[in-house]
Amino acid sequence: HRQYLSPISGHVFALQLLASLSAGDVPWQKMPRLGGSSMLRGYYEGRYRAQHYFAAQAEYRFPLVWRFGGAVFGAMGEVATTLKTVSADRLRAAGGGGLRFLMDSDEHINLRLDFAVTDHSDFDFYLNLLESF
Repeated sequence: HRQYLSPISGHVFALQLLASLSAGDVPWQKMPRLGGSSMLRGYYEGRYRAQHYFAAQAEYRFPLVWRFGGAVFGAMGEVATTLKTVSADRLRAAGGGGLRFLMDSDEHINLRLDFAVTDHSDFDFYLNLLESF
């Protein structure tokens, strides 16, 4: 589920909740995974995998000058082998900030450069077209 709020013109507060539940014998490469450039930035994609995945993230996007904008974001998530083993004690967290360059104002296409750090002191940079969500 995604929700976008615009409290001030040009500013966006974005929220996203995700869950993926699997049943049966799921191949390792098909298991839900935390990390990557779209969810829980800072962890490499697939660092945590299991049959069940729960995550939430928030991002505040704001204009800076000319075609440049900024963003700050945070996320939390967990993977679990069974629903009984879901625990707040194993939540992973990450956050960071980034710059945006508006490449196409009609289609609102941004080039984004993000820097993210995790609760385990991992970090990563991301250069992508479009927002993470």
